[in-house]
Amino acid sequence: KGLAGRVVQSGVAQLTTDYEQEIGPDIHPVFQGVRRAVAVPVRWQGDLRGVISVADRDSSRVMGEREQSLLEAFADLASLALHNAEAYSNHSRQARIQAGFYRISQVLSASLSRQATLAALAQAATEVLDGDWAIVVGGDGDEEDLHLEGAWLAPNQAEVDLELTGSFEESTATLAMELRRVVTSRHVMSDERLGPKWRALMGGVGVASQLAVPVQISGRHSATVVVCFNHQVRFGDEELVVANNLGTAATAALERSGLFENERRTRRLSEVLADVSALLAETLKAQTVLDRIVEQAAVLLEVDACSLAIAGETAARAAAFDRELPTITGSIGASGVDVDAAAAGELRVHSSAGPDETLVAAMLSSPIGGLVEEVARSRHSVSVVELASEGVAQSSAGERYDGFLGVPLRHPRGHLIGVLSVYSRRQRQWSQAEITSLESFASSAAIAIRNAELYDSIRRQRERLEILLESIGEGILATDTTGRVTIWNRAAAELTGVSEEHAIGRQWRDVMGLGPDTVVEAGVSVIEARPSGVPMFLSFTSSLLQGPGSDADGWIHAFRDVSATYTLDRLKSDFVSTVSYVLRTPLTSIYGFATTLLRDDLQFPEEDRKVFLEYIATETERLTGIVDDLLQVSNIDAGSVEVHVSDVTVTPLLKAAVDRARDRGARRHITIGGEEGLSVRADAEKLETVLANLVDNAARFSPDGGEVRVEVGSQGDRIRIGVHDSGRGIAPAEQQQLFTKFYISPGATGIAGSGLGLYISKGLVDAMGGKIWVSSQAGSGSTFTVELPASVGDS
Repeated sequence: KGLAGRVVQSGVAQLTTDYEQEIGPDIHPVFQGVRRAVAVPVRWQGDLRGVISVADRDSSRVMGEREQSLLEAFADLASLALHNAEAYSNHSRQARIQAGFYRISQVLSASLSRQATLAALAQAATEVLDGDWAIVVGGDGDEEDLHLEGAWLAPNQAEVDLELTGSFEESTATLAMELRRVVTSRHVMSDERLGPKWRALMGGVGVASQLAVPVQISGRHSATVVVCFNHQVRFGDEELVVANNLGTAATAALERSGLFENERRTRRLSEVLADVSALLAETLKAQTVLDRIVEQAAVLLEVDACSLAIAGETAARAAAFDRELPTITGSIGASGVDVDAAAAGELRVHSSAGPDETLVAAMLSSPIGGLVEEVARSRHSVSVVELASEGVAQSSAGERYDGFLGVPLRHPRGHLIGVLSVYSRRQRQWSQAEITSLESFASSAAIAIRNAELYDSIRRQRERLEILLESIGEGILATDTTGRVTIWNRAAAELTGVSEEHAIGRQWRDVMGLGPDTVVEAGVSVIEARPSGVPMFLSFTSSLLQGPGSDADGWIHAFRDVSATYTLDRLKSDFVSTVSYVLRTPLTSIYGFATTLLRDDLQFPEEDRKVFLEYIATETERLTGIVDDLLQVSNIDAGSVEVHVSDVTVTPLLKAAVDRARDRGARRHITIGGEEGLSVRADAEKLETVLANLVDNAARFSPDGGEVRVEVGSQGDRIRIGVHDSGRGIAPAEQQQLFTKFYISPGATGIAGSGLGLYISKGLVDAMGGKIWVSSQAGSGSTFTVELPASVGDS
């Protein structure tokens, strides 16, 4: 309408001197009051490109053909200028598009992994479309499986909300995914195609407009990039061209990243499989092996959770593991499949890896539990890309697991050990390389478990053997072929005083302190050893240790301390020799004098006969003393010593003992000192025997001309009688044996004795309720002290 409309319709210039009259009521408000006007067409190469109009409200002004010609000339110039401007605009637009294409290629070509590629995709989309930020939504087309995979300059709150909700229902991302083309939304808040949750979420972070580009690989949705604008944008052809190019470039980049990921995964699988055998071999502890298996399986396939169920457990196998998680419902042999006895029974989960231990119980009570049983029954791998949403396992944190891959663990002999299962939160297409890698891993894991069980069995057998060895009262030592100690039980340490730490690894002869001439052969032998420097006699039972072949692996010796028995036997032997000598001497004298007196061919004067008879009487008295000593020993050993306790004055008994020693020819100076008149509660006859033995010993062990002192004193309600000699003294080690039966001091060379005197003295003193002991220092003589209860009047 109007003058310009006439130009468009006619294609020629129009001139009027009365605008309102000619145009009529349809006059445009801008031209109200106009009287004269001229309008000319603007053409370029014959095409009408526009109309230039000039109007004047001044009625006195003339506007005619001259003004029309001028305006037509101006229109020609304007047409040229518009053409130049359009050409420049088109050139600039193409330059921007080319720059966008270049930037897309530049950004996407620098990334190889999927994660890095998606992050670069968000960056490129933001930059080339002049957006404020962008996100990349991943998934295979199911709205419930869509998830945030990448972002660029996204507000933190938006990322948090998207991660927490995980909901992309009725979003620009799902719209682009469904339509399989670029989707734009100029007014996000009022776009009825979008759901209220999405609009509220985007409005909360200030988004006004959005553009979504779907990326497909082999006809399946792989990702959608959503570019967000904080201002309203009128999307034109340029943006759509760039967006479509972005989608094409992203598809190529993701395909390239897929190839890269496959190559990287294959390489990593090979590397992990190469390392896993060494890693599993680092330990033989059963539970640690199981834990490492699930940890490495999760790392191997980059999954979210992993579990290991052991099949057909015996009590021995169960004892090898430290903990036990839930049992899978049902029996492996429930489907009628012929399975060996080792596999029949329940599957028990002994190790798991994942964010939540309750996940295991949830998984096993869900359809996944049946999948694990299927793996056990079929002895073949089972993979599931997408489990049904109903009944899918969830952890206590609400995390769902859709992807499943389970492989059997087989014993080298073929029967089932268990099932190794890995889980993915999202749907997952398991590649053949992944399945093969997990199966190879399972083979290594089965060997590791078997080795751990064998080790545990050997360990438990060794523990039982160690307990047995520790409970044996005899010392046990074993050696290798070089003679180094390999076993040293507790009894061996207690008997010898040599700890296990100091014995293991040393030469056993050095440990036992054997002399160079000591020979130990197979069988039983008694040897003298000095393991702690003190001589002791050991009964050795020795045997060769036979290995699997015919060669010996070493020796094993069982030994016990027979020092007391050996010493007693030696003392008995010495006693028999001594007593035989002591008895033979007086008997020889008695026999000689008696036969002499009985001779008829000799007549002896009465004085000689009397001397002979005195010798016979003296020697008979000696024999009687020896017999009495033996009877005393018998009574002491039997515990049947009879004592008749009364108040006994000590001094007279001491004088009698001294006189008796002098009568025996003791050429020592014997003195009695101390308190006079003290009396004790004792058996007078037994006490006299004790004192006579002590004084006689002191006289015999003191050198000629030496001094023997006897002193009596009171100690509260006890009376002490001390007999001190001037002999050489007694070594501390020897003092412990002085009061044992048949013991004769090594220093008693040339001094006759039966080795019973001190043993009898101690037995009699003990029977009277007293004590006897010795105190001695080298070179200062010895003091034997008897302590008895004092009489009531002397206490």
